[in-house]
Amino acid sequence: MQRRGAAPPDAGPETGARIEELEHELALSREIRRRLDGEIRRQEARVGSLEAEAGHLRSVLAERERYLAAIERSVVWRAAQKLRRLAGRAW
Repeated sequence: MQRRGAAPPDAGPETGARIEELEHELALSREIRRRLDGEIRRQEARVGSLEAEAGHLRSVLAERERYLAAIERSVVWRAAQKLRRLAGRAW
């Protein structure tokens, strides 16, 4: 049985060196892949966190828009705006 990385018995020294070079490149590629997979997991977690924060901010914005709409519908606000229009200023 031939060990991994060993050239066939009838192969020259160039073949054995090439096999070792390819195995080294394979090991480097696997290490790079492992690091990239870890980075992908970290970025997916960050995206999830940012999406949750965006959802929270949308709900806060909707709450504040409802609050402003309630103020603008109030009798006191409307009366204040009518007085401002009489004075020549409107928002």
